[in-house]
Parts: sequence; C-alpha cells; structure tokens
Amino acid sequence: MQAMAAHAAGGRRPARGRWAMGLLLVSATLWLWLQTAPWPDTPDGSIHLQRTRALAEALRQGVFYPRWFPDFAFGYGHPILHYYAPASYYPPALLHLLGLGLVSATRVALALVYALSGAAAYLALRRVASPPAALAGALLTLAFPYRLYDLNVRGALPEFAAFLWPPLLLYGAVGVLAAPGRWWTSRSALLLALAWAGLALTHNLTALMAALLLLATLPLVALRRGVPPYRHSYTKRLLSTAARLGLPALLGVLLSAFYTLPALLEAGWVGIGADRATGGYAAHFATWSNLAQAAPRYRYPSAAGPTVPLPLYALPLLAWSGVALVWLGRRRFALALALFAALLLVWLTTQSSAPLWDLAAPLLGKLQFPWRWQTLLALALGALAALLLDGVFAARPQSAAAWFGAAAIGVLLFVYAAALPATPLTGGLQARDLWAFDATHGQIGGTWTGEFLPRWVAAPRWTLGRASETPPAPQPPAALTALPVAVGYLNATYSLHAAAPLTVTLDRFYFPAWQVQVDGVSQPPQPAGELGLLAVLLPAGDHLMTVRWRATRAVWLGRGLSALGWLLILSLLYQRRARFGMAVWLALGLVALLGLSGLTARSATPAPVVADFGDVRLEAAEIPPVYPGGAAQVRLFWTATATPADLVVYVHILGPDGAVMAQWDEPLGTAYRPPARILPGLLFSQTVDVPLPAELSAGRYPVLAGLYPAGAADAPLTAAGQATPRVALGMLEVIR
Repeated sequence: MQAMAAHAAGGRRPARGRWAMGLLLVSATLWLWLQTAPWPDTPDGSIHLQRTRALAEALRQGVFYPRWFPDFAFGYGHPILHYYAPASYYPPALLHLLGLGLVSATRVALALVYALSGAAAYLALRRVASPPAALAGALLTLAFPYRLYDLNVRGALPEFAAFLWPPLLLYGAVGVLAAPGRWWTSRSALLLALAWAGLALTHNLTALMAALLLLATLPLVALRRGVPPYRHSYTKRLLSTAARLGLPALLGVLLSAFYTLPALLEAGWVGIGADRATGGYAAHFATWSNLAQAAPRYRYPSAAGPTVPLPLYALPLLAWSGVALVWLGRRRFALALALFAALLLVWLTTQSSAPLWDLAAPLLGKLQFPWRWQTLLALALGALAALLLDGVFAARPQSAAAWFGAAAIGVLLFVYAAALPATPLTGGLQARDLWAFDATHGQIGGTWTGEFLPRWVAAPRWTLGRASETPPAPQPPAALTALPVAVGYLNATYSLHAAAPLTVTLDRFYFPAWQVQVDGVSQPPQPAGELGLLAVLLPAGDHLMTVRWRATRAVWLGRGLSALGWLLILSLLYQRRARFGMAVWLALGLVALLGLSGLTARSATPAPVVADFGDVRLEAAEIPPVYPGGAAQVRLFWTATATPADLVVYVHILGPDGAVMAQWDEPLGTAYRPPARILPGLLFSQTVDVPLPAELSAGRYPVLAGLYPAGAADAPLTAAGQATPRVALGMLEVIR
C-alpha cells in the first residue's frame, strides 16, 4: 500500500508541473492583454506599429519579405527590413490580415510571446531546479521591470519579443552539454540552433549580447568535470564545450544569414553604416548611487532618462547567492555560473565598465545603452532565484507549501512591478500619420538619426518633407508621357514617349537594389538631385520601362548560406527519423521558395486617364474596392513636364443621383512634397483617401478628379481637350 501511495504521489507531481505551466501560460497571456489596454503611447511603439502595418500591406500584395517599405519617408521609401530584424513583425501582421485591428493584433501577438517566454523560462529552469522553484524563477523573468519598461515606456517591441529566446538558449545549452554520444543529432542541439536563428531575426542587438555572454562564460562551463569528455584535461573539455555550444550557434548564423549578411555587408549604403561617434553610451552608465531602486514599488524612469535602475530585490538576491555558495551543495556549480553571469551583466551597466566599452567601442558602441544588458540579466536573476529556492524547498520540493510559496513570490513580484505608466495612444497609424510625425519632429522614417536613409540623399533629413533650403536651378520642360502599364508593391512598368533624350526620375530614393530596364535592356540607374531619387537616362522615342527590386549579391550569398543551414537541419531531422519535424521543415522551405519566386506578388493595371493640365499630366488611376465606412484609396499617377504652381487635387465620388456624396482635397503631391520638389521628368503617384459614409450601399459609384490653384477652388483647371474641369477616373466598387 505504501508503495502504491508513493507511486500515486509521484504520478501527481508531474501533473502539478503541467498544471503550473498551463496556468502560467493562461495567466501571463491574460495579464499582458489586459495591461496593454489602452495601448501605451511610447516613443518607439508607434513606429513599430507602422512597420507592422507596412508588412501586412506587403503580405496582402503577395510579397513575403519586403526589404523596402515604399510608403515610408514621405512616400520615397525606406529599406527598413533590409537592415532591421523582421521576425517580431510577422505574428501581428498575419493576425492583422486575418481581420484583427492593428493594435489588437499586436496586443495578441505580444501577449502570446510573453506567455511563451514564461513557459520557456520554466522549462529551462526546470533542468536545474525543482518545479516550484523553477516556477518562481520564471515568474521573476516575467515581472522583471526592464522588460515591462521596454513595452510600456520605450515601446521597444522587438526587444520585448526577444525575451522569448534566452530561455530557449539556456534550455538547449543544458541539454546539449548533457547529451551522450551523437549530441549533434539531439533535440537540444536542433532547438539551440533554431533559438539562435530566432534571436538574430528578432533583435540582432540582443543576439550580439547573448553571443558575447556565451564567450565570457564558456571557459567557466568547461570547468565542470561533468562536461564531456569527463576524464580529460581542461583543454579538451573546453574544446568539447566550445563545439557543443558553438556549432549550433554557427548553424543558427547560417539559418539567419539571408537577413544578417546583407545587413552587415551593405550597412554602408544607409546612415546606420556612416562613420559616426560611438561614445553615446557614456551618458547612460549607472553609478553605484543610482544602480538600484529602494522604493517599495518600482518607479519606471521616463524614456528620456539616462539610466534604468535595477529592481529592489536584485542586489540582495546577488548577495544571498554569494553566501549560498558556501552551503548549497547539489547545485553549487550552476549557482556559481548564474552568479558570475549576473554580476558580469550588472557590471557592464555601470560606470566602472567604461574602459571596456571604450576599448571595444566599435562593437559595444552599437548597443547604444548599457542598460540593454538587463535583457539577459532577467534570466540570470531568475536562475539565481530558482536555485536558491530549490535549496529552501529541498526537504519537500513538490509539496503544496512549495507551490504556494512560489505562487506567492510571483504575486509579490508582479505587484512590485505593476505601477506602469498609463498614457494611451491617441495618434493614427496610417502612412500619412507617420509623415506628419516625421515632419513635426524633423526626422525620417520614424527615426531621428536617419539610420535607414540611403547615403545618396544629400538634403538634411528635417527638410525632406518640405521645400528645399536651396531651391534648384530652373530646368527646361520635359516633353514626356508615361502611362503605367502594371504596378506592384515593388515593381512598375511604364509605356513612355520622349520627344527628346531626357532624364526620367521616379518618386523613390535611389538604392542599389533597384533595377531599371528600358525595352528589355538594363540601364544603370543613378541618384538625382539632393533627394537622391532614382533616375535613368531615356533616349527619344517610344519605350517600355520596367523598374523592380532585385536581390543584391550579398542577398544571394545570404540566401545560399541560409539554404545550406536549412539542408543541415533537414539532414539532422532525417537522422533522428523525425517525420513530423521533417514535414514542417519542408513546408517552411516551400513557403520560402514560393516567396523568393515572386509568383505570389500581385500587380494591377491602372485605368488610363491621360489628362494634360500643362505642367503635370494625370496619366492613370487605380481604384481598389472598399467596404462602407472605410476610405476609398484613389491612387493617381502623374507625370511632371515642368515644375507646377501651387495646386490642389480634388477627388469626387458621385452618388446614385449624380451629386457629390464624398470628396477630398489635398495639395498635389501631398503636403509633404511642395511644388519645388516636383521637377520636370518626375513620375510620381499620390493616394487620396476619401472617407465614405458608413451607410453607403453596395454598388458602383463614379469617381472624378481635377486640379485647382491653391486658394481658388472656384477656378478649377481644365485639361487639354476636356469640356469640363473634372476628369472621369473610373468606378468605385463598394462591397459588403
């Protein structure tokens, strides 16, 4: 009977762990979902939402990995995802495509990632501590103030999402070190490689910090004689440890090379690679007086504050861990390793580490803020807490008292960290809202440093959405017509007629990935003017010109390395006879191939209009279907034959009775492209958003447009050969 009772108790213990992880997942998801209502107004949060919106639009048009967002930077475009890690934007973008609002989709995605990071921390700490102790450590990582500061104060959503990966790295590393025999085929080795790739694709600065921490702790890990080969010298154990931890990391580098390699090799094409001082970190070191807070509840600093203090419990936890090294036997090595990592990470945030930062400024300077190391410190402190509590719970490690104690600690940690700022977001999240924000703050693409601005743009970034500070010299008129034949997300084809040789300029920044073909023959594009716009020389006559985004050499090299990494993972799955894993991995490969092929990318044929207003020609229009209560997005395609006067474009939508039921007026080229920016030979488009009545019935409605001089709406211009000022664009289809 006693044996049966013991067996039953042993059977209940794993069930308690599963229940604990299930409750952790549910409660963490709900807590973060509720905590982000209303969505906080933060310095960086809106720009990440804008990037999510832009990615969703690209996916809607069949472009799986858009390295260029065409509606950023006042419509001149920006190579955001060519340089910024893309992974954190995909979950909310896909949810947005499924019908959720942009903010709701982001809240759901972040809540799920937050909960999964807690579950990953629990599983990782479970490998070195009892389940209740691991639960307490996982709750500490979830309630760590810096990660909530990332979300609610800074709005650093990718870094917040990156908290998912360090626990998986720890889980995989512990498993790899313990794996016997063919360790490289173990599940832990595969997980470790995928976690490194996921971290690099989510937030490359966190990946850099994790790699540096691995290098710093590697010699200590090899000290333990339990690391294979068990009875060999320290040198052989060090080499074995380096292989077991380094080779999966290298495989992760291969998997993520399609993004990381072009971002590194082609950094000099944008502001992020410009030579600039890297000593900005010096203003953000903590001193011993402001290293940690002593308040009973954490007081979050402002986003403009120079430092982010450690929580109240951090220093006592470190001190307790140091003392526990004397009496904690079973987990002493793990405690010492976690303590070393935590102390190193804390030290790197302080003024005393400045000499090291100065010595490694070309590398560490990329981090910008020393307090970023708290991203990894959260897990290190969670590990310390789990190991210490494991000693406390040693007598009855899975008793009800142990579980209750772990839960109580978690509640106290969340109460301590929950005094979050609550300023709701009030601004819009459309492209025009981004332009208005940039124009107001003198920045570009949502960043004040211009880090993604192509280096061929000579104009100061604060002037890009307004008239030039140095007006261009007068240019002769351009005898040019340019009818768009096909227009996609990152490609366009025009039927051109030029009466004489001239330079055709497009309304997008020059970037080496743009390819231009005239009559099927590649023509080398060049940057034009102080805006560095994409331009090409066009001979006289009739021509067909195609502009498309093409992979650069670095992109092809990165793709090749990622394909090699994909094949290695497939080989390891085959050796493990993991049929389900192979099926999933093959499916991911097919999706990647489909995206690379371009077969899914959509293009539209705008309806010809050909209305000549003198200095500008309205060549064509595109009017996609719309739902009632939304906005009709009428895209107009213009050719500038001369620099126009200050003109206003208007779009009218007629009701069944022929009267105007909806309209919108705005400056030609938008308010952020004044007439002086519209030079002869420029091909540009303008999307006019016309709000529609919510009660509008399904059907087809005529759309008309025209121009009038600014301030003279009663004196509209009439296009050559037209009897009336308004030009018919086509029909708007309203669907239910």
